[in-house]
Amino acid sequence: MNATMTANDVDNTEALGVVYVVDDDEAVRDSLQWLLEGVNYKVKTYDSAESFLAAFDDRAIACLVLDVRMPGMSGLELQEVLIARTAQLPIIFITGHGDVQMAVSTMKKGASDFIEKPFDQAKLKSLVEKMLVQARDDAARRDRERMNQSLLARLTAREQQVLERIMAGRLNKQIADDLGISIKTVEAHRANIMDKLKANTVADLMRVALARHKSTCEARARCVKCGPCALCERMRINRHAPALVALIADLRTSLLVTRARRLDCVHPALDS
Repeated sequence: MNATMTANDVDNTEALGVVYVVDDDEAVRDSLQWLLEGVNYKVKTYDSAESFLAAFDDRAIACLVLDVRMPGMSGLELQEVLIARTAQLPIIFITGHGDVQMAVSTMKKGASDFIEKPFDQAKLKSLVEKMLVQARDDAARRDRERMNQSLLARLTAREQQVLERIMAGRLNKQIADDLGISIKTVEAHRANIMDKLKANTVADLMRVALARHKSTCEARARCVKCGPCALCERMRINRHAPALVALIADLRTSLLVTRARRLDCVHPALDS
């Protein structure tokens, strides 16, 4: 049976997101489509994992309602493929053959929930709503990350080195010693960094830089071969240390330089 796809041009269904339903049982697909379209969700149904993968757009704000046992690629195998693609797609597994061990396995791999046929309609609608809220939040976070990466890509190699040391809690004098440049040059680099990252406050600068570090650190945390992040440990240990006061003072000085430069169009030469 060919995959069926519903079309609904109502604006609010687009805003809510898409619910993908993948199940080889036509009656289940029709039932889920009727149930979810009845509460204004846009629903796309597929009779196999393969047909879903052929049409799946990982940029869509969506969630997946997925049968575990199907001919060909199973729901569990489809989950593995989506994990390998790093697809950010919340999954609700539905099966008539579920057991505790299978539920635990899918949840450990990132499934959002697991319910058995015959399913509770109110519970399923509540889960879909929750998953689409999560999908919208994830999409907004990815947009912010892309914007931050775009800003960070504007930094020169030297500015990247200075920013890394700022994040590590190094002061201007220490950064100057590390890189073999003058303190004035460090201050100018700091000012350039804040200008390029569109940071009007110290908090703005830390937010952009920490967002990049957080995404790297989360990937590291998912790798069992990697130990704790040294930078995070230093930041945790030194959170209330006197050195942090000096670091913030340095950043505020850079902010003042940046503002003065914007007003006077002053561009001091850098020694490196």
